[in-house]
Amino acid sequence: MKKYSQIFTLLILLLMSVPSNASLGNKGSPDDDGSIEEASGRYANFFQRDAGAQFNLGALLHEQGEIKEAEKFYRMAADQGLAVAQNNLGDLL
Repeated sequence: MKKYSQIFTLLILLLMSVPSNASLGNKGSPDDDGSIEEASGRYANFFQRDAGAQFNLGALLHEQGEIKEAEKFYRMAADQGLAVAQNNLGDLL
């Protein structure tokens, strides 16, 4: 349970670091009347394209010894060309 709590905390911190003018999908304005599910979907869409956020989550998981999960996020970032993620992925394998 602690692992999920830490991951959730990291995701909240990453969400807070998104600039207010960042495009998170069709609806991105704080004035949206969208649901939590819609907001979550928009953030997931942003996260899938943000190699830096993927790398940071991979690094956190790596530090906590969650090697399989870290590999998944390093690979996502590495596939987008982030050199440091490629390096860390190579170290894991």
